[in-house]
Amino acid sequence: MGKVNYYINGIDIRSYGVHVGAGKGLLSLPERKKGVSHSYDNEHGISVDTESCFVKERKITLSCFTDKMTHSQFLTALADFKLALMTGGLFQLLLSIEGAEPIPYMVYWDGKADVTPKYNGSKQIGTFELTLMEPEPVKRVWKVVTTAAEVQAEISLSSGPSKYYNIYWGDGDTDPGITIGEGVSHEYASAGTYYIVLTGDVANLVTTTSANSAQRTITQLWSQLL
Repeated sequence: MGKVNYYINGIDIRSYGVHVGAGKGLLSLPERKKGVSHSYDNEHGISVDTESCFVKERKITLSCFTDKMTHSQFLTALADFKLALMTGGLFQLLLSIEGAEPIPYMVYWDGKADVTPKYNGSKQIGTFELTLMEPEPVKRVWKVVTTAAEVQAEISLSSGPSKYYNIYWGDGDTDPGITIGEGVSHEYASAGTYYIVLTGDVANLVTTTSANSAQRTITQLWSQLL
């Protein structure tokens, strides 16, 4: 595996003085939900619904450590990092692996991060486990590159399961509860690279996006991730 980097809402977590030594749950399949079952008194075993195949939320655990720094710098860095995690709603964790397309996760922090400090003279480092939850682990992902401010992108849900879907535009904005037949547009305030995440029952979902232009390119990276 190539070099691995982690980003929170587009910001490299190393800029907070935090590094990830190992990640758990990022590429694992979420646990399958139990189907309806029934035990009949006059039959052997049990009857289980194996037709429905849906998964639970994803749990991600990052084993983190900090840069070596003074006590004051240490406290400031941790405070800034925790503030980045304490956003309203979900935030985007981006897993970037050298030589592969990045994977975004729309997650929230469970609020726990017990830091173990280790001292070396006037400086110290800290280690901690960071748990993030991805409540909607099944998704479709696009990469959007804009070269100017105030550029729009559009996604239309043409056909598929008659359910609700959520669109996360990659810049902090969200369009929840989208249904089949709807087309949703979004304007990016500044030029940059963004990762759109569409969550829901996407396996049999047909979507269309804006045509590419001189100021915008949209590329589907993953038709279905879970």
